[in-house]
Amino acid sequence: MRRDWRNIRELLKGNRLAIRNQTLHVRHTDLLIRLTYEWDPFLLDLPNIIKPWLEEKEVPPALLLLGGALHWIRTTAPIFNRHGVIEAVKLYKSHLTNLIPLLTRLAPHTSNCLQIVFKLLDHIAGLNFKHHLPENLEVYNQVAREVMAGSDIAVWDSTIPLSRAYVAEVRKLLVEYCKESCRVRCRFMLREFWHLSHH
Repeated sequence: MRRDWRNIRELLKGNRLAIRNQTLHVRHTDLLIRLTYEWDPFLLDLPNIIKPWLEEKEVPPALLLLGGALHWIRTTAPIFNRHGVIEAVKLYKSHLTNLIPLLTRLAPHTSNCLQIVFKLLDHIAGLNFKHHLPENLEVYNQVAREVMAGSDIAVWDSTIPLSRAYVAEVRKLLVEYCKESCRVRCRFMLREFWHLSHH
C-alpha cells in the first residue's frame, strides 16, 4: 500500500490533541525510521490492522507498540463510581484477553522480527478524578501484566526514557526557534522549559 510519509518534525511540533482520530505516517530522516500512528484508543480496530499482516498482504512493522487503558478507565467511570475499580476493570480485561490469541499468532507468523510491546499506564500528576488515582491505575496495569503473562508480548513499565528523549527533542526545536526569533523571549522560554522538565 502506498503511503504519503510526512516528516516527523511535523508531529513533534504539533499539538498532541490535533492527532486524535487520525492515522499518521511519519519518517525521521536522521534515524531512518518510519512510524505509523493509528488512532485506536480502545484497540477495537486492532484486528483489522493486523489482518493484512497475517495474510501477507502488507509487510508488518518491526515494532508494534500498543496501549489504551486510559480510555477504558474514562469510559467505565460510571461503573467505577457505582461498584469500584474491580468491576470497572472487567471489560478491559475481557477485551485484552480476546486480543491475545491474535497477537500471539502475529509474532511467529511474520518473517521479520516483530516485537510487540504493551505500554502500561503511568501516573500523571494533575489528573483530579477518583478513577485516575495511582492505586486504580495499578489495578489496570496488573490486569495487563496478568493477561500478557506467558505470551511473547513485552510489557513496557515506564515512559521515563521516552519522556527524556521527547524533552531533548523539544529542547532542540526550541533552540532552533530561538535562532529565528527574539532571543530574550526565547531565553526565558528555555529557562522555563528546563525548569519544568527537571521537576
